Amino acid sequence: MRNLVFVALMGTAVILIVGLPETLWPRLDGRVLRMFKASLGPLAASVTLYYLGQWMGGLREDAVMNRITNWSAAVMGVLALGLALAALLAPPERFRSVFMATAVCNVLAVLPGFAASARAAMLGDRLARWMALATAVLGAMTTGLYLHGLYLHGLAMQGVAWPWLGTGTVLVTVVLTLGFFILTSDLVGVRNREQRRLARLSRIQPGMEPATQLPTGSHLLTRVEDALWTAKRRQAQVGVVALYLDNLYEPLEGDDRSSEYQILVAMAARIRRAAGFRCLVGIYHPRCFIVVITLDADRQAFAAALNRLRAYVGESIDLLGTDRGPRRFVPRVGVGVVVTDAADAVARVLLDEAEQEARASVPAEEVDTQY
Repeated sequence: MRNLVFVALMGTAVILIVGLPETLWPRLDGRVLRMFKASLGPLAASVTLYYLGQWMGGLREDAVMNRITNWSAAVMGVLALGLALAALLAPPERFRSVFMATAVCNVLAVLPGFAASARAAMLGDRLARWMALATAVLGAMTTGLYLHGLYLHGLAMQGVAWPWLGTGTVLVTVVLTLGFFILTSDLVGVRNREQRRLARLSRIQPGMEPATQLPTGSHLLTRVEDALWTAKRRQAQVGVVALYLDNLYEPLEGDDRSSEYQILVAMAARIRRAAGFRCLVGIYHPRCFIVVITLDADRQAFAAALNRLRAYVGESIDLLGTDRGPRRFVPRVGVGVVVTDAADAVARVLLDEAEQEARASVPAEEVDTQY
């Protein structure tokens, strides 16, 4: 909606400045047309400045930048109303003065936009430097458009000819106008994609690995401690199963950046399916999956889950997403199992012991110790 409003206001202001409506429809109401011609440019500048502040993050990013854009937007909004009233009240022969005031206001409106963009760039916004360039292009474009508009009004009202404002200047203004719309549309699109990605990530529970949605890091340790506390109250034992994926980072033929993501997702799904929903499944680090199972009096369920894990995790994974077509990845997985009484267990020690055993049981000749 913001993009639509921005393009509609700016585009309509440009059309009015170059005098297209009165050329196509000579019988249009002159007073209403003059009112829009005097006010729509400053109104578009007001909306653009406000949107610029929102694009750069508003108050949460920088209070000074936010004040620059908001206050200048408010001033331009007030000026738009004043100029609209002046255009309605002024006689047609005096409209050139009102139009010149509109031109001055619109050109000056570029300055706070450039200042806010420059400040955002200095604060580390990598896209703001391109927005500063866009505002500079906007200043040159606005100057060219209003010079052309004043030239038209000079011919129509006072017989003034500006021979230096020729076809070349008009063509440069056209190129600047197109460049401004293309550049700003691209910058807004990039920032919108960033915001959507951050919105998706912000909905992920803290401590969850984005690709697999499994608990990781300190969040996993907290979950393991909760499982130990529950098992301790039941006076039960716990079994910690570590599955160490040794060849996760080995390059594949025609490898791309999505391979690790696909492997992690596939392995997480297999482990979750094999372990069942009563178990705690997490990622100690990308190469090491963890399964925590509370052992009841009947050990058959634990043995069955362990057998399923050993059987499933070694199956090959078909990877997609390259020009070479499907590729097959064969996991090289070591499995480590630690069974202990919950009353005496320490979460971090259990995970470390299970991982060490899993690394030692990797079926490859060489075990990569870096991760």
